[in-house]
Amino acid sequence: QSAIEKTKEQIDSSQAAYQDAELKSASLRDQIASLDDKIARAETENRSASEQRELLRDDVTHLEISLQSLQEALQEINSNMQRSDEEEEKHRQRLVDIDETIESYRIRIKTEQENIITARGSLEVIEQQLRELEQSLQLSSQRQVTMQQEKRELYQSLQNKSEQLGLLRSSKAKQEAAQERIIEQRDDLLNRIWETYNLTLHEIEDRTVEIDSQAQAKRERNRIRNELEGMGAINHNALNDYEALSNRLESSEAQRKDIENARSELKEVISSLEHAMRERFQETFHRINQNFSQVFSDLFSGGIAQLSLSDTEDILDADIEIRAQPPGKKLSRLSLLSGGERCLTAIALIFAILQLKPTPFVVFDEIESSLDDVNGQRFANYIKNYSDHMQFILVTHRKPTMEAADRLYGVTMQERGISRVLSMKLSNVDQE
Repeated sequence: QSAIEKTKEQIDSSQAAYQDAELKSASLRDQIASLDDKIARAETENRSASEQRELLRDDVTHLEISLQSLQEALQEINSNMQRSDEEEEKHRQRLVDIDETIESYRIRIKTEQENIITARGSLEVIEQQLRELEQSLQLSSQRQVTMQQEKRELYQSLQNKSEQLGLLRSSKAKQEAAQERIIEQRDDLLNRIWETYNLTLHEIEDRTVEIDSQAQAKRERNRIRNELEGMGAINHNALNDYEALSNRLESSEAQRKDIENARSELKEVISSLEHAMRERFQETFHRINQNFSQVFSDLFSGGIAQLSLSDTEDILDADIEIRAQPPGKKLSRLSLLSGGERCLTAIALIFAILQLKPTPFVVFDEIESSLDDVNGQRFANYIKNYSDHMQFILVTHRKPTMEAADRLYGVTMQERGISRVLSMKLSNVDQE
């Protein structure tokens, strides 16, 4: 409310200032008009009063400037009044919000009062239930005292029974120990009879006889004991040992028959495998021989080469001989060729095998190191033509092989102990 009153006071003061400015503006306008009249009269009456007229014109100019400043002040007052109106509207809206908040608090207080009344009713009900529970608790306490008394009596009775049970168990244990000793003595006696006379309890009962003379019975016992000792120890497990040995012999015979049958089957499998291996070897050897002859001719630009077996009867154990005839030479064994010719012939054999069973990529480690420049160029050209079918990775120092490659990787050591790998794609170099 104090802010609204201050705003109203500002509005009133602004309105009074506005009215004063209006009055001053009207007064100035009247003065300007009177001055204009005076100037006109002065000009018509006396031309010589030019200096006074100039002074009057300066006054008019100053008055116009003052009028302009008053107009600007009037505009500022109007804008202040407009801002004051807006602030007054905001304060009014805030008062409305405060009134709504107060009303909501009043409704909430009324609701809380109703809740307090309801809670007081519930509290009375709870207090009544609490009194009933206290009465029930007192009854339960009395019953608990009675039950504790009964519990102590039962515990005393249980303790007496436990003591009696302990005495009975002790007596039972003594009787069981005595019975076990009797049983042990009986078993020991039966074992001694078995070890001495080889008789069981039933046999003793069946053979029990009345003795007329104890001395005669002792003599008879000694005689029988001497006869038993003369017979030696009796193997009572002889039948079981015989059955076990018979079963073992039958099992060994069955295993021997199974081994012989398996041996026959293995011989048949080995024979069939050797037959299949011979057929497969002959077929593969024939195809490699054809490929070898063709690759040799391509690498040497002519000539012939062939593979042969030293033993045609058992081809699996036979040695393979390589014969080659480079252009301008006679057919001879591989050992009679020069080092470069042997190397190029071995390369031809490798490619003959690769034609039979291609691989995704092949790694050669200085395979052409023994070739001269001409044969090295032939090898490089063949690798280049064959690269459409598989990928080759070659470790080489030969210039023709490097020129035929698509990409080069080199290892250099610019600083001692530090190696660096350089790569170059030759297809890009050719395009440039």
